[in-house]
Amino acid sequence: MIDPWITVGAALFLIGIGLVLYKFLGNWSEQVGVISAKTTVIGNTYVQNTISTFRELRVLDRTGLYVRDIHSLLSSGARAQADTAFIGQIPKFVFESALIVGAVALAGVLFLTSDATKAVSTLVLFLAAGGRVLPSIMRLQGSIVAIRASAGSSVATYAMAKLLRDAMPQQDDLRTNDQLRSELYSRNRDFIPNVQFAGLDFSYAESGQPALRDISFSIESGTSLALVGATGAGKSTLADALLGVIDTEVGTVLIGGLPPREAVIRWPGGIAYVPQHVALIEGTVRDNVALALPRETVDDDSVWNALEKAHIAEFLRGQREGLDTFVGERGIRLSGGQRQRLGLARALFTQPQLLVLDEATSSLDAQTEVLISDVIHELHGETTLVVIAHRLATIRDFDKVAYLADGKLLCLGTFNEVRSQVPEFDNQATLLGL
Repeated sequence: MIDPWITVGAALFLIGIGLVLYKFLGNWSEQVGVISAKTTVIGNTYVQNTISTFRELRVLDRTGLYVRDIHSLLSSGARAQADTAFIGQIPKFVFESALIVGAVALAGVLFLTSDATKAVSTLVLFLAAGGRVLPSIMRLQGSIVAIRASAGSSVATYAMAKLLRDAMPQQDDLRTNDQLRSELYSRNRDFIPNVQFAGLDFSYAESGQPALRDISFSIESGTSLALVGATGAGKSTLADALLGVIDTEVGTVLIGGLPPREAVIRWPGGIAYVPQHVALIEGTVRDNVALALPRETVDDDSVWNALEKAHIAEFLRGQREGLDTFVGERGIRLSGGQRQRLGLARALFTQPQLLVLDEATSSLDAQTEVLISDVIHELHGETTLVVIAHRLATIRDFDKVAYLADGKLLCLGTFNEVRSQVPEFDNQATLLGL
């Protein structure tokens, strides 16, 4: 009759330990699951935002604002994974230790209350019963803990939208909010963005074909330059070299006497970029205009000023939320033209002295094209403009036109000068009635 009672006693003892572990580890594992899911979701969102707005972040010198947040999220995720692995090992050591402690306690009682033979046999049976029951209890305990951890992850996943809106970590790099505010509104009055290209060569590793070949020319501060040419001529590559997004193999690019990346750091906000397809982050209009900047550093009047210049303020003033209007994932709640104008407002927010626009008027409706063309003309003479253009009507009054073909600078001059020297360009202008 002793075997069943010993087995039941060992099982009850270990189950009691298991209940204590469940209470402690269950809550812990659920918290870890929430943290793991949250860091994964928000981390992926941050990475997508960084990739989709990489050029703007690069020229605005704000990559560090996202990098630090991503690093913090990855660290939290790594700690959550380490905690998960640690939690999984705890039951084994606790149960084995409990079995040993229980055996020692039982041995002490038995040797004090009965003869040695009976004490030894009972102790052996307790250990044998515990050894048989222990694996089943450990598996059950592990399954329960895993379920609690998964429940935590599920809760965080279902609450993803709320977490993205309400639990956004504060964005900051090594600069304080006061430093960011000072840089943001300094207006870079001492920045004179004379641009010099000297002997520029570049090839993409994937193709091996030269994308730029011995490009040399200069852009005077306050003037406008249009980059034109057929698809694959090297226009976007040259713009990337100007922005410091790519490192050229041969030659130099200088902005105000400094390489692009140094110029961005020296004059934060003095250089801005508008891509062909503006990438909007999930957030408010304010979040998108003041990309990556902490809310405390953003002056709403400056945001409205940028929106006015981009001819989208009137639409937003008609919205109940104003600057807090939520644009949706990738700006899905806005039209294509509104997204493009919001991207232009983002670029104009810091009142840059050098503005690069990558085919900003292509693939737009006629009204939006006219509005953005008006903005470009308003900036003419005040801001150094570099525009990659397909619509020749937009650049007719530009100071200089650079015609590229197969990575080479084929012609540089006024609109009419390039037209007289490049038959293909002249044909395009003629077809458009220019």
